[in-house]
Amino acid sequence: MSGRARAMLGVLGVVCVSAGAETLYVRPDGTGDYPTIQAAVDAATDGDVIVLADGVFRGDGNRNIRVDYKNVTITSESGDPTRTVIDCEDAASGHCAWMIRWNPVQVVIEGMSMIHGDGGTSWSGGAASVSESWRVVFRNCIFAGNRAYYGGAIAGRWCEISIVSCTFYDNEATASGGGAALAMDDLGSAELSHCIVAFGRAGRAFESLGATITLECCDVYGNAGGDYAGPITGQLGVNGNISADPLFCDPARLDLSIATGSPCAPGGECGLMGALSIGCGPTPAEATTWGAIQGL
Repeated sequence: MSGRARAMLGVLGVVCVSAGAETLYVRPDGTGDYPTIQAAVDAATDGDVIVLADGVFRGDGNRNIRVDYKNVTITSESGDPTRTVIDCEDAASGHCAWMIRWNPVQVVIEGMSMIHGDGGTSWSGGAASVSESWRVVFRNCIFAGNRAYYGGAIAGRWCEISIVSCTFYDNEATASGGGAALAMDDLGSAELSHCIVAFGRAGRAFESLGATITLECCDVYGNAGGDYAGPITGQLGVNGNISADPLFCDPARLDLSIATGSPCAPGGECGLMGALSIGCGPTPAEATTWGAIQGL
């Protein structure tokens, strides 16, 4: 089959999926089209969009959400990640927000926060575990206060991951060879663009057993185990990547908007880095990890 024929079939496939797509609405109180995020995912078919209302999603069905063999988009209604939150509540080991597996096309997750996930002691991610998937996109999301043995926020195995305009804060990899923000296995790749990866509690920012991790216009700063180390060694100062305090407005209260004068603010060579724009004046609250606040 010629390349042109393949391209035409791809276009026809997209048109067919889009034509039959539905929107499934979920509210934190269970009064939407489906009572939980998991119920909506289970009911969805390829091309569907699952819309999450404002509020905090907790409990069974709203964590450890399995997305298998699906080509779906899961997005917040407002597009503001501070208004739609999946709180895994530091639940028993193994409870993270997303478990995405065996997806041959694309899964998109956008416009939400994922906090307090615990991926346990096996291969896992505190907020998301991705395996054997062609392409998973996280866009305009916040990952904060998550922990896991391997990938504090996200762990990827045999997959391609794209992370765009996201903020990672105070995540923790408990293994000595883990990555606070992202850890990848030996196959696959991850690309990050316009992201902030800051103040990881344990583990260097990124880890990989062989998969490629590429950054563009990212700020990687203040991670306990190192910033531009391991799989991203040599990327500081390349493609707009920096290492500077992002000047979060009030991280102790998980206000991860940035102060006037932040190196991640709009107007620079790369424009805005991270999920949130300017939210306070030039003197933000002192950066303090969520773990430190919990220990007070």
